[in-house]
Amino acid sequence: MAIGKDGEPATTADLEQQVEQIRKDISALTETITSLAAGKAEEVKAHALKAGSDVAEASSNAFEAARDQVCAAQADLEDRIRAKPLQSLGVAAGIGFFLALLTRRA
Repeated sequence: MAIGKDGEPATTADLEQQVEQIRKDISALTETITSLAAGKAEEVKAHALKAGSDVAEASSNAFEAARDQVCAAQADLEDRIRAKPLQSLGVAAGIGFFLALLTRRA
């Protein structure tokens, strides 16, 4: 048997009041948990967006650096070919001959 606030046996009205208070408390807890979860979700979303942005920027920088290196190597190769065209032609012919030998054996 349930006991009320005054030490007397609880009435139906007392029990209904306590159940209603429990419902309100559960509702308040649910709202608190929901707002905390929403805040954490926004925090995680912001962190993920920042990480994605950082990765995109890093990959763009790496691509630019690689492109610059390739352009520099190409310019250097062109300069060497212009400086020694016959030697360059001989090297290219030798590489072509070597590749032909490798493909013939395969």
